[in-house]
Amino acid sequence: MAKRHTLSVEARTLFGNKVKSLRREGLIPANIYGHNVDPVAVSVDNRVFQSTYKEVGETGLINLSISNESKPRPVLIHSMLQDPVTDAILHVDFYQVNLKEKLVTMVPLSFVGESPLVKNKEGMLLEMVQEVEVESLPTDIPSSIEVDTSSITEMDHGIFVRDLPLPEGVEMKTDGDEMVAKVGAAQMEEEPEETTSEESAEEEASESEAESGNQE
Repeated sequence: MAKRHTLSVEARTLFGNKVKSLRREGLIPANIYGHNVDPVAVSVDNRVFQSTYKEVGETGLINLSISNESKPRPVLIHSMLQDPVTDAILHVDFYQVNLKEKLVTMVPLSFVGESPLVKNKEGMLLEMVQEVEVESLPTDIPSSIEVDTSSITEMDHGIFVRDLPLPEGVEMKTDGDEMVAKVGAAQMEEEPEETTSEESAEEEASESEAESGNQE
């Protein structure tokens, strides 16, 4: 079983535009929610959270220790709202899980190996899917699933979801006939869309906070 990380957070009473003062103090406003779980508003130290996120991502279990509670809560990092310009984290949602109940979640793919066609410059690897949906107990969620592209030896042939190796206790929910990767001709990359303004991201975070405040 993978190591369970611990993260300390503080219960909070600030919502909406008032959470800007938390961010100025190096704190991130956050919410905890889950099935049959009453939403809880908290704040977490920005540097500590980012350090934890780098290690666990969105698939690693965390023991979330709340300042006014004696027992930690098992959670996953469900989503983050980031500033589109600076990448600063504006808000975090933690999902509290039941360790005895299976859940469906998205797991990233890790592409390893090198196709002989790519090595010989006969084509390029096209990654068709970046993550897949699986079902398992929270303690069995893999951090990633490997895709060994060295097995692709023919142009336009590839690896399908059904070919992916799964750890014990993990069931694939994504359609097995979906292609994950293949070797083909190079494709032009699309131009990235223009980012929204910092003010728009802050407004979105404030709206989320206002809704959370109404639920409290």
